[in-house]
Amino acid sequence: MRNALIRKCPSLPDQDACSGLDPVLGKGWDGMDYFNINNFMPHGMCYLWRPELVGMHVIADLAIALAYFSIPITIIVFLRRLDRPIPFRWAFIMFGIFILFCGINHIMSIVVLWVPIYYLEGILKLMTAAASVATAVLMLPLLPVLIDRFTRIEPEPD
Repeated sequence: MRNALIRKCPSLPDQDACSGLDPVLGKGWDGMDYFNINNFMPHGMCYLWRPELVGMHVIADLAIALAYFSIPITIIVFLRRLDRPIPFRWAFIMFGIFILFCGINHIMSIVVLWVPIYYLEGILKLMTAAASVATAVLMLPLLPVLIDRFTRIEPEPD
């Protein structure tokens, strides 16, 4: 049985089995075509296609995505309307990119209810993770500077 599961790697004939995906065919060592959506079930099947459950997730993800999409738009409008240079402009841009990716992921959660494109969903999540980590790492050194700047601002009288 074990021998039936082992296949030779075309690029490495002396190897017993390939690991990971075949970059040309998009197939794993087991021969499954991971990019063929017919090999996966849509996520709605996990909800047993119950309309109230699918609908609740669609409405929630859509509302969250719309809110996430409005934030980068607000940041862009804010940055463009200022008539002077703003310190840490790049931080606003980083937050906008990170939040935009969050919104895209919620749209993708709606799509995979019906279309099982889980590898595309995974790629988008990896891009969101990269933007999130980059934003967090780049913001850490700014913390002392921001605290210093905001503690020197005089509070407005009520």
